[in-house]
Amino acid sequence: MGKPTYQGLRILAIDEVSIYKGHRYLTVVLDYETGRVVWVGKDRKAQTL
Repeated sequence: MGKPTYQGLRILAIDEVSIYKGHRYLTVVLDYETGRVVWVGKDRKAQTL
């Protein structure tokens, strides 16, 4: 995997997606304007961010 590019980011969106039938989650950070995925983290805890 390559390094994420933060250039040009103005507005971020954070979402949580369920995997494994609702028992595990991923935290996804998106560029709100383009919908581009900027970062994905394990779990849905504040510590993840």
